[in-house]
Amino acid sequence: EENIDTEKNFLSLFSAVNAMAEKYDMPILYSCHPRSRKRLESSGFALDRRVIQHEPLGFHDYNCLQMNAYAVVSDSGTLPEESSFFTS
Repeated sequence: EENIDTEKNFLSLFSAVNAMAEKYDMPILYSCHPRSRKRLESSGFALDRRVIQHEPLGFHDYNCLQMNAYAVVSDSGTLPEESSFFTS
């Protein structure tokens, strides 16, 4: 919540996402919580064309994506443990 509700954090987060898309010239799938989507829409922040907003994914689908991802970036508490297992 603090990454979405705090203006500074919100801008930093999505500026970083845009910078990753530009630097690596790769699509970025953003599993977008409804609150985040609403905040993005109301702010007018323009995501890079390579950033794909997607509805939240189920556990199995998300794990499949992690296993085949170039990189995983998240603010989740448990996701870093899961992604290090899948990408090692």
